[in-house]
Amino acid sequence: ESPENYESFRQYYARAQVIVLDELVANSGSITIDILKKISGDFSDIFSNLRQCEILTRFLRLCIITKFEEKYELLDQYMGSIGRQLYVGPLYYELKRQGMTELGWKIFNNHKDFYHPIARRAFMKILSS
Repeated sequence: ESPENYESFRQYYARAQVIVLDELVANSGSITIDILKKISGDFSDIFSNLRQCEILTRFLRLCIITKFEEKYELLDQYMGSIGRQLYVGPLYYELKRQGMTELGWKIFNNHKDFYHPIARRAFMKILSS
């Protein structure tokens, strides 16, 4: 069940939403897939907006950490629509850190022609290290 005042998250400025998500990432050991599914459902409009890079990068990091497979398609779509190292690099790093290098390479190969050559090399280095 969602907390009584969960809707107030919608009124937060994007920066405040980022802070909340950073706290969730920092405490990801206590976040289960069921909790993330509930959060994802309650705020599906926010967490599916590909233009909310600061927010979506953090949400997708949580999805990788918790192995929330239902969001891997969104992860692939997002990583192929945003080429900036600032947003995509942490996701490749998290895939590598979580032992999901195969998924990382699959996503990378889907979008490698989209990435700037410098970003492409950086992402390859993350996945290869």
